Amino acid sequence: MTAADLAIAITTAPRVRETFTASLASLRQAGFDQTVRVFADKVNPQGEGCEITRNDPPLDGIKNWVKACQTLLEETQAQWLMILEDDVTWANGAAEALYRDLESLDPDTTGYLSLYLCKQVSRHIQREKHLRPLPRGMHNAATMGGRCWGSQAYVLPRQAAKVLLADGIFRKMVQVRWKNRDLLVSGTLSRLGLKLLYRVPCLVNHELGSANSSLTKKGVMPDLLTEYWTGEP
Repeated sequence: MTAADLAIAITTAPRVRETFTASLASLRQAGFDQTVRVFADKVNPQGEGCEITRNDPPLDGIKNWVKACQTLLEETQAQWLMILEDDVTWANGAAEALYRDLESLDPDTTGYLSLYLCKQVSRHIQREKHLRPLPRGMHNAATMGGRCWGSQAYVLPRQAAKVLLADGIFRKMVQVRWKNRDLLVSGTLSRLGLKLLYRVPCLVNHELGSANSSLTKKGVMPDLLTEYWTGEP
């Protein structure tokens, strides 16, 4: 697999502390050299190698995520679509590790590969598998479905992105401005019979977003943190 097989988008919005610059720098340092499509609400990000779309009027959470996904489908031929939030930092050598991971996955049965595993999801998988800590590898949380938290870094096969965006219930919920994109995306893909895979260890960290959420003044809730970050792939 090469960089051409993976298209990348970042959604960004105002925060108490700006995170986009550091997150983009970490992405590049991790080995991702693709053009990055950026979809911005109420902010004006700058970055070399980026194509910036400033939403006017702002779209907010789920609609901005959908726009990012739709644009990657329409404007690239990539077989995998990675949609990131603007507050993740990357493990060393993450690009090479991710390319290896994607080569091992079946795109016909995968809804997404999440590169972040928050405590809400890891505890569910631990209970289901009777394992703690979870071993290195991919873990399916499809039985959790619409209760999965944490859309920091989703990588979707092209076909999964297509069926997601075409799903009638999903489209209806997007139009009513459903707030929690992680719950809606996860619930829909699970309902469609696809796997929700979580990587151990995580390839991204969420430290930039801690107590710095774009959605609430209270910042990140404790269960959005992870036990599975090492900084190495």
